[in-house]
Amino acid sequence: MSILTAFSQSYMMLMKKYLFYFALLFVFSCTNNSVTTTCTFNSDEVVIDYIIPSDFDDHLKIVIDGMEFRHSYFLDSINSGNYLPKERIIIFSIDGKEAYQVTNKITIASIFARKLRNTGNYKISNGAQVLTQGILKITRVDDKDINLIVNRDYPAFINLKRCK
Repeated sequence: MSILTAFSQSYMMLMKKYLFYFALLFVFSCTNNSVTTTCTFNSDEVVIDYIIPSDFDDHLKIVIDGMEFRHSYFLDSINSGNYLPKERIIIFSIDGKEAYQVTNKITIASIFARKLRNTGNYKISNGAQVLTQGILKITRVDDKDINLIVNRDYPAFINLKRCK
């Protein structure tokens, strides 16, 4: 066995060892941060199509131009704050028993459209499609770009007309 062959074998063993440790470090760092991983987009038009059925975990959020929207089970929160419905809405609760309504993508998109329209900064250019298919097409009234931040695992298809 030549000196060159022995050197290359020891070098390969050392590289495999470091590669293994790097892979371990990478795997554990990704699992710790997977909940908070977000994507940021800028576009003049955003189309949101929710994937139903989905479980809307507490960490899920969508941020449009700094306005943060989270999902809630409670009708009072949805009516009063920047909350969107989860997979079901609790209408009322008495003695631990709940009356709830199962939501769908039309319900979520309609409530989201109303909240955005009420700010006066956004227009929904596909009102009929919101009410029939639950697909939301958002543009700004002043024609500026929309800044969108969304969790990587947010349960919606998001299409951008023009991405910057």
